[in-house]
Amino acid sequence: MLGHIVADLQLIFQIVPSNLHQTYRGCFLTYVQCFDIIPQINAAVSGSRTLKRPYPKLSSGLYLLKRSKQHTGVVMGDVFQLDQICSLVNLTPRFGKKASCNFDKG
Repeated sequence: MLGHIVADLQLIFQIVPSNLHQTYRGCFLTYVQCFDIIPQINAAVSGSRTLKRPYPKLSSGLYLLKRSKQHTGVVMGDVFQLDQICSLVNLTPRFGKKASCNFDKG
């Protein structure tokens, strides 16, 4: 995954053409919210039982992700050109042992 990021696509937009925005004329842009890889111990790859790096989880072979946040807790996002998105990925939520109080039977 070197040189790539995992992001949640939030918006696709285009700048209204004007003389000020010639660079992006006819170009679609995206606003994305970024994820960070949670470091894991993977002795099979690293040879160490204590070294944590951005390895996939040993039991599933999948990377664990969390939303990138600033020190204030605000989710980090960025703007990219749409043609820079090279692949779509499926994300599987990881639920804890206890349900969130935000969920109700409604």
